[in-house]
Amino acid sequence: MGNQNKINAQKSLENSRVGSLRQRTLHGIGWSGLSQVLRQGLQVGVSVVLARLLTPSDFGALAMVLVFTGFAASFSDLGLGAALIQKQDAGPRHAATVFCLQMIVGITLALLLMVTAPLIAGFYKNPRLVRLCLGIAPTFILTAFLGVPMALLQKAMAFRKIAMIETVAVFGSGTVAILLALNGWGIWSLVVQSLLTALLIAVLSWRLSRWRPQFAFNLSAWRELRRFSSALTGFNLLNYWIRNLDNLVIGKFIGPVALGIYSRAYHLMLYPISQVSGMVSRVMFSAMASIQDQTERLRAIYLRAARLIALVTFPLMTGMAVLADLFIVTVFGSPWQDAAGILRILAMVGLLQSVGTTLGWIYTARGRTDIMLRFGAVAGIVYAAAFLIGLRWGAKGVAAAYAASGFLLLWYPSWRIAGRIIGLTFSRMVSNLAGIFACSAGMGLAVLALQQFVFTLPGWASLLALVGAGITVYLLLIHSFNLLAYRDLRQLLHEQWQARRRSERNVTP
Repeated sequence: MGNQNKINAQKSLENSRVGSLRQRTLHGIGWSGLSQVLRQGLQVGVSVVLARLLTPSDFGALAMVLVFTGFAASFSDLGLGAALIQKQDAGPRHAATVFCLQMIVGITLALLLMVTAPLIAGFYKNPRLVRLCLGIAPTFILTAFLGVPMALLQKAMAFRKIAMIETVAVFGSGTVAILLALNGWGIWSLVVQSLLTALLIAVLSWRLSRWRPQFAFNLSAWRELRRFSSALTGFNLLNYWIRNLDNLVIGKFIGPVALGIYSRAYHLMLYPISQVSGMVSRVMFSAMASIQDQTERLRAIYLRAARLIALVTFPLMTGMAVLADLFIVTVFGSPWQDAAGILRILAMVGLLQSVGTTLGWIYTARGRTDIMLRFGAVAGIVYAAAFLIGLRWGAKGVAAAYAASGFLLLWYPSWRIAGRIIGLTFSRMVSNLAGIFACSAGMGLAVLALQQFVFTLPGWASLLALVGAGITVYLLLIHSFNLLAYRDLRQLLHEQWQARRRSERNVTP
């Protein structure tokens, strides 16, 4: 009887932990979602205004510099922020060590960018890039300040605070950028926006995390974090060039105008991914890392999260591909119309990437960044060859090469390799998303058919009518077929509603 009581007590404790993790994860996703919606909404609004105040050449020139600064930024973290989150027993000595290393790297990268600015300008044969590099360089130092406090907030699943930090930073920097653009600052309004975003996040994260560093480097702490962080850093560097080699070759061989148009289409494709997948990723990494040794729970949580992401991103990407021409001309104006064809292609890439990015959760939660690094090296070679081949047909050819290599060569192995880590087959992954893809495709066909009847309306009226029709058709389809992801979403919303009702009843008047 005593043993049975112990077993029951252990089961009760385990169920309590499961419920606690579930509630913290849902709470985190809710706040992370609010942050993403507000932040991405603000960014879209700011981008639209700036796109009408500045020229494609301005955006293209900045994109040229960001190819190199973004690479350095992916190196500056050293993978140590994620290592702090992944290591369950990380303490003050680990945080202090990470801060020291990130500050050293941040200062070094800022100085290095200043020194190499003439080389970057010479590479593109664009002298004005020298001043742009000098203006952006301080971003590395500001970013070093925010690394540890933001990682600690994420590990504590304090996503309410993170939501406030990011929303304030985007709103403040975007408002200043618009005011500067209106007063003739041109491309420098974009530079100030980048600097001010990093500054605001750094100040607010320190304020809300209440973490204060000790300037003490601990060698043993570094060694404990190094295995995870080194492989992750290597992957991040490879992944960065995979995602930016297209910008590099377009800027080098075609020019800033083509790059400005291409980068605008690419960032539009990324908005839904970052808004939905990005919203969930930080929370899921923290949650999955906390149960990294429980394979069955990991697999179930991953499948559920992946289909919930697809439930939102698949129709968004499909709609973006169908309405690319109307959307670009209506929202950004006719000078950007060449971005429509590129956006149509990249939207299909984004459909795959919206769930493909979730594979990183598996690698990082299980501490297998070494496998992720090796696959990244292979993927980098494939994409590099594809971009160089596609360059022959201009920016649109590069976009087509990006899509073809992702779908035809890398889709199956990327899912197969990651899935093996948690005993998840490729066929199970595909079946998990098949119904959502079918409903999204049906919605896309319906919108195409309806476009024949509303195309005579003015631009905004036509766009809004088609978007509304697409949402209606999609909701009817997923409800009619009663998709598992749809049932999951309803259950989650019901649980959140019940939890809120219980919380309200427990509040003392």
